[in-house]
Amino acid sequence: MRKSTDVPRDRRGLPAKRIAFLYSMLVGGCAHAGGVAPPEPVDVRDHAPAKVSVNDYLRAESFLGWNAAGLVDGMTLQGGQERVVQANWINPLGGTDDRFWYVVQRSGARRFVFVDPAADSSGPAFDHAAVAASMWRLTSSEPGAVRITADNLPINTFSYGRDTTDARLPDLSRIRFYDTTPDQTLWECKLKPVDCKTVFGSPPPPDRVPSPTRRDTAFVRDGNLFVTSQRDSVITADSTITVLPPATKNGKPDHGYGIVPQECCNAITRGWWEDGVRLPDNPPPPRPFLAWSPDGSSIVTHYYDESRVGKLHLVETAMPRPVLHSYAYALPGDRVLPTYELVVYHVEDDTLVTIAGGPMVDGFSGETFPVQWSPDSEHVFFTRHTPDYQTYELVRADALTGDTNVVVTETNQTFVSLNTLFPLLPANWRIIGGGREVIWYSERSGWGHLYRYDAETGDLLNPITGGEWPVLNVERVDDEWVYFTALGKEPSGDPYLAHLYRAPLSGDTSRIELLTPEGPDEDSANHAVQISPSGKFILDTYSRRDFPGRTVIRSGNDGTILMELEVMDISRLTDKGWRLPQHFTVKARDHVTDLHGFLHFPSNFDPSQEYPVIDFIYPGPQIGPILSRSFSVQPFGDPSALAELGFIVFAMDAMGTPQRSKAFDDADYEQLASYALEDHILALQQLDARIPQLDLDRVGIYGHSGGGAAAAAALLEHGDFFDVGVAGAGNHDNRSYFFAWGNKYEGGNYEDEWKRVAERKLQGRLLITYGTMDDNVHPNGSLLLINELIKHNQNFDVLVLPNRTHEYMQEPYAIRRGWDYFVTHLLGAEPPWDFEIQPPPGS
Repeated sequence: MRKSTDVPRDRRGLPAKRIAFLYSMLVGGCAHAGGVAPPEPVDVRDHAPAKVSVNDYLRAESFLGWNAAGLVDGMTLQGGQERVVQANWINPLGGTDDRFWYVVQRSGARRFVFVDPAADSSGPAFDHAAVAASMWRLTSSEPGAVRITADNLPINTFSYGRDTTDARLPDLSRIRFYDTTPDQTLWECKLKPVDCKTVFGSPPPPDRVPSPTRRDTAFVRDGNLFVTSQRDSVITADSTITVLPPATKNGKPDHGYGIVPQECCNAITRGWWEDGVRLPDNPPPPRPFLAWSPDGSSIVTHYYDESRVGKLHLVETAMPRPVLHSYAYALPGDRVLPTYELVVYHVEDDTLVTIAGGPMVDGFSGETFPVQWSPDSEHVFFTRHTPDYQTYELVRADALTGDTNVVVTETNQTFVSLNTLFPLLPANWRIIGGGREVIWYSERSGWGHLYRYDAETGDLLNPITGGEWPVLNVERVDDEWVYFTALGKEPSGDPYLAHLYRAPLSGDTSRIELLTPEGPDEDSANHAVQISPSGKFILDTYSRRDFPGRTVIRSGNDGTILMELEVMDISRLTDKGWRLPQHFTVKARDHVTDLHGFLHFPSNFDPSQEYPVIDFIYPGPQIGPILSRSFSVQPFGDPSALAELGFIVFAMDAMGTPQRSKAFDDADYEQLASYALEDHILALQQLDARIPQLDLDRVGIYGHSGGGAAAAAALLEHGDFFDVGVAGAGNHDNRSYFFAWGNKYEGGNYEDEWKRVAERKLQGRLLITYGTMDDNVHPNGSLLLINELIKHNQNFDVLVLPNRTHEYMQEPYAIRRGWDYFVTHLLGAEPPWDFEIQPPPGS
């Protein structure tokens, strides 16, 4: 460890704070910008040898997201994960009924709330105490039964009954739900008076896809499509279910219909479940890739071919012998790539139509199925792209003949995106006008905007939106308006705050209307919205990372607040010392562009002390480390918990991440191995000029996946700045990672990228971690780096997690070992021996 001196110096021997101050002046005197005000002059003492106790670890554990979320009222906690209030519309078959229910946490207990916006009313969805008492009467005699009360109802979701005279209508006098016990018992409760009973039934498998009419259900087995005819609207013991013969007969598991591709992130889910192998963190089988027509008469799916794609192999640790698993996974430079053709199956006729234009290169591994039906069920619209992602086409196909015409061709010299946060959001194109027109998303102007096209001729009818701000997501379209969220359109100074707008389809941009204004005494916030089935109401939770907000009902006409449903209350959390993060703005490597991020401080922050800084990094390019700006106590990386051990934790969306301009997103095209680390270093130097408590002589960095690769690169390429790194599941050599990633973002620039990393000398302390069953970033990526470090006689540390997939970042043991590494090598302290982080109940 470097020792602190009276004047902290950078790695070149110059005063670090002086350099940072001069840099801030050079780029425009931004020391007062961005939400972190320059503190009053303080007497910053040299840091003393740190002491970290069990109590410090216990306090940090209490701020882990799964614990902190339980102390926030006014938002939803589902499976240990925080959520904004989500509307469950009571008529799942559509229509214009705007009534809904939601679940929320109040005073530490979950409550189910029923809302009728048209009647301006809300209240309990049912009598919680009475339902609990009725359920307990039936379960109290079971061995090991846990008493059921209004505060611990074993219910995550429910549905109202169906009207006996019209199955399309809800019956609000009874509810049905599967409880949260391992057996997932099906219950039915009459509500007036309350009387609950168990009934026959088991949860439908997640890989079954019902038709819009609920009459038929589609699923896939061994690569073939099947349809189940379900004539009854409610599953009962005497339901008559007819399984039709296979809709297809030539499918195989690796060349079949509707199959979820194995490569990149789905091998365990898709392939090994069918082989009977299920690891502890394995999800259930996934929903197949198919889409029913609106009238329920047809299914569009793909005939997917990965039969000749090269294999990757993983070894499961087992007794008495390890088990080998192999799966298809195309790499950059492979000649054989996964391909697919689209087909339409007509249920009544039992006919299969192949859509012209295939086979096409796989473009939706890990994404949503890129297909939409026209409202009349006569046409299928889909996207296809070139292997380098520099050209996308929107294609319309006749569902009866398979004939196609190209509606839109979009090209770019780097890569084409169909949404500013794709694939976390669906592609931003919609079929409108009864199938005669489409809304198309394009960054051709340098910003993501919406355009209207004629679906038959392909003619551009008009732009719908425009300006130096991007559309985030299309939320709704009616005959006159498109409702969409956009980022940074309001003059708030933060380009990541989302608002809801509507724009006329005719393209008069002067008529774009803001539908989610804040109150006169409120600062701008981030708006997470849902629009009711009729379009008359907007459910809006507005908040900010540093502002717990509220949930309201607005008018769909002008955004006027009609009802207040919830106010976030974090007092139980702040009573424990938890601190809101501080937003900051700095200049990027071009000395012009503003970058935004957050600093997380420990609860016992002492302004007279200096603190080591830890950078939580995810370099993109498809997402950044912060994502939504809505209030969160479970942000990516759990920075608040780590800060409790005596650090200031830094997170920032650098250039090369989305949700800004196209140029901002393209900043690291063909040079991903830079990981925007120059932005991070310059940002920390600027902050150091404003905040003397930052100690840039002790800087750590950590990340997972792309963030793990960036953390390792920081120690290899910028070891004069970064001292300690924890690199989890990193794709350290993109030649060994999924072909689509490299094709889209690297442009084939793999060799130079690897040389930049492999030929550098490691400085500082580096911990490399990986899971042996990672089917996303294969362990080979970490082992390649380890081998290079050994070749160059480098010192480093490794943590191997047997049988873990890519998602081990939130495993308690992995979290604790990362904490220990920073405490030991950045603080110079001895961590508590064998401290055990307790996972959330039921995990």
